[in-house]
Amino acid sequence: MPQLTQTIEPKYMNELSFTLRNAASELLRDVPLRQLLEISFAQIPESLNKHYNLSTSQWHQTSIAVILTKLSMFTLGSHLPPKALNHLQAVAAYALGLENTSAADLAEQIRKDAPILAERLDQLQKLQTRHKVSA
Repeated sequence: MPQLTQTIEPKYMNELSFTLRNAASELLRDVPLRQLLEISFAQIPESLNKHYNLSTSQWHQTSIAVILTKLSMFTLGSHLPPKALNHLQAVAAYALGLENTSAADLAEQIRKDAPILAERLDQLQKLQTRHKVSA
């Protein structure tokens, strides 16, 4: 498979309606992963809620798209401890609606439509395997 030159998965942001894209852009730029998860569980900061006036379901949809996009931007490597790798896998599985699914299986599920994120999940799986072998 050829090496991808893009560093961000466009699929999830592109699927958002235009009314959600400004909020999504701000979340992608300014909000850390932990807070994105909180937003997906309807814990929306009042400042964001006032500024964008989205419904809870719109916030959920937007935060999930941003989580998946942001996951495609992570630099994965041996500097990450196993706990962090496992957390990233769990976040990806949650955002894809496939809890308790391995990174390899997640990658296979999305490879055709989201190749950049699938590549990150492949990297994640390899790192998880290395940590298991060295443990």
